[in-house]
Amino acid sequence: MPLSPPRRRGGVPKSGHADRLIWILRLGGRLVVTGWHPLTPGDPRLPERHRHSNWPAVLHAAGFTAVHCHARPAWTDTYQNIYRVALQLGDPGPDTALAGLQSEARRRLPTAHLLRRVAVTAVSG
Repeated sequence: MPLSPPRRRGGVPKSGHADRLIWILRLGGRLVVTGWHPLTPGDPRLPERHRHSNWPAVLHAAGFTAVHCHARPAWTDTYQNIYRVALQLGDPGPDTALAGLQSEARRRLPTAHLLRRVAVTAVSG
């Protein structure tokens, strides 16, 4: 018989990653996520998945407490620099990791200046 997490908060979790996380974390468990937030919410130049990113709101709505969002310009700058260096390295040859990073860089760099990298901490309430 397969094991399942304890049925806390009314049983099966709702759809959505935050709802699933609070369901499997024990009460008082800490969560740290990183992600991207738009500098201007709703900016139509951003891919849909980033236009309205708001991790603190998502985690609060799922029942997390002590939610804090941290952002530092250096984090965003570092990601952009990694992408630029990857592209400057040229043909990746058989290096599939570099090829993947270059592909990601080509997709992300055109809108990277419209986002900020964030780290969000929360406690399972």
